[in-house]
Amino acid sequence: MTSGYRVGIVGAGEVAYFHAAALAAMPEAHLAAVCDLSPAALVRLGETFGVGARYGTLADMLAGEALDVAIVATWGVHHAAAVDAVARTRRVRAILCEKPISLTADECRAMVGVARDNGVLLAEAFKFRHHPQHLRAKEIVDAGGIGAVRSVAGSGVIGIALDAESLLYLDCALASRRDDGLVGLSSRPKLVLDRHRQGKRMIVHLVRHGQSYNTHRDSDAPYPANPPLTPIGVRQAALVAQRLARVEPQRLISSPMLRSVETASHVAQATGLRTEVVVSCYEHRAQSGYLCWGAREVLARYPDLTTPPDFSVDDWPYGEEPIESAIARADTFVGWLRSQAERGDCEMMVVVTHGAITRLIVARALNLNGLALAALKVDHTSLCSLQLGGDVIGVLGLNDAGHLAADPEVDPQRGTSR
Repeated sequence: MTSGYRVGIVGAGEVAYFHAAALAAMPEAHLAAVCDLSPAALVRLGETFGVGARYGTLADMLAGEALDVAIVATWGVHHAAAVDAVARTRRVRAILCEKPISLTADECRAMVGVARDNGVLLAEAFKFRHHPQHLRAKEIVDAGGIGAVRSVAGSGVIGIALDAESLLYLDCALASRRDDGLVGLSSRPKLVLDRHRQGKRMIVHLVRHGQSYNTHRDSDAPYPANPPLTPIGVRQAALVAQRLARVEPQRLISSPMLRSVETASHVAQATGLRTEVVVSCYEHRAQSGYLCWGAREVLARYPDLTTPPDFSVDDWPYGEEPIESAIARADTFVGWLRSQAERGDCEMMVVVTHGAITRLIVARALNLNGLALAALKVDHTSLCSLQLGGDVIGVLGLNDAGHLAADPEVDPQRGTSR
């Protein structure tokens, strides 16, 4: 039985994924229920984070669940009504409301009042006041490290992996007038930027396999074991292979799963590369799965593969994997990518893998919580491209499926640029 604070999220839109990912990393709390007016949004959020308690209205969720905390993650226009409804039940101990807490000052006063009257703690999601970089900047200022502050300018950055000591943008933003009358700025940004220029560089294109029969099958058909590519998936694989051949990668890696190996075979034919299997990048699946083919069966169909010692000869069980295990695999794979970059003998690598594990790999490469990118769209044969150099990993592109734009039958985004 799951222990800790029981949390319910009101609203299953984009911001809910960030809260759900944070809860997944907290041993003292867990996501117990979600509610949203959209059945499709409920399914997506619930399936991503393994939440079975899904409600179409806030009233139903409050009546059906014994929650300790409610997170209001709806559009701002609905914040006041949601907080009022939750607080009046007196069944929830605390409410975290997304920003802006309300649309007017009067609404805010009423929300504070109803929470106070019903003994409920109400807080607004001002996360950056607790960010390590901001706290470190305050320590520097309080200690007089840059003199008297005359002005502060802020810049927002998402996806840059910096620790509290780096302070790339905060150091740039703090200007002061020292005793000698000169405006002072920290030199630390130059030191951080220098780290980007150190070490060997390697570009990695993470390519999701082509459309396959695991996600595209008749509604009444059972989930197939070792699903191959659909006819559309074959066409997608051929198009991404043509694109990758033009950039001349030096290595081709594949997950051990059939739909990935089949996609990689098209890339191998177009590039002249031999496909190397790396086991740690196989797909994550929390639900029950099936027996995947081991090396014996895969090599019987694709004899030109290079397989590692840890690729089981026999069939192996896939599915029912805890998210913690998948994140650990993503960490292992990111570590392997770093080691390959340090060797310096490959400038560009193609990795044919899967949607869910790609999100985890990119998140962990950026030193983010494993589920921080759970809302990232990863279309079939799209490229999520990273550049590794020194101790820094940069993002070159996400969900880039431009090679499909010329063929509307195989392009899930209908030609929209990514």
